[in-house]
Amino acid sequence: MTVSHEPVMELVRASLIPVENKLTPRRDLPACRVVLRVARATELTDGVHPVHDLAAGAGVAASGLTLWLAKERDMDVKEVLKRMPGTGPDGLVAGMLRTLLTGPKGMDQAADWLMELFDRDQDAYLDLIVDLGSYSAVCIEILDRLGVSEVEQSLEDLEEMLRDYYSPSG
Repeated sequence: MTVSHEPVMELVRASLIPVENKLTPRRDLPACRVVLRVARATELTDGVHPVHDLAAGAGVAASGLTLWLAKERDMDVKEVLKRMPGTGPDGLVAGMLRTLLTGPKGMDQAADWLMELFDRDQDAYLDLIVDLGSYSAVCIEILDRLGVSEVEQSLEDLEEMLRDYYSPSG
């Protein structure tokens, strides 16, 4: 099985779908369905872990979008994280992004951090992936509202970044 950026893009696109009924169970939300499908695929593989690839890719997408927002707003990344909904200083999304955004060693630290979370609480791990998709969607919507980049253009730019991340030389 080849590792691909496509599940991450599917997650982000699903996270952009407005939820019409606030009473919809979380597991029935489009982004949750993507994560659960990938998690089930992980159970069926031997030695390949699509859900872990999705978690890492969702983190990369969210961190790339955070950097883009910080640049456009002329803000420090920490300030962007403080202002984003759902990224309180003790939250899992903020924790992962702070780890990833520390530079090259951040990727190794993030991988260790993710595996510790997976071993400790698989539900929280899957929720984190969904939340990273939601965070990315919010970033894309903010970029659109600021007039920086329309949603479709941001998705194309994100997809290009993820292709680079997932390429063998990435």
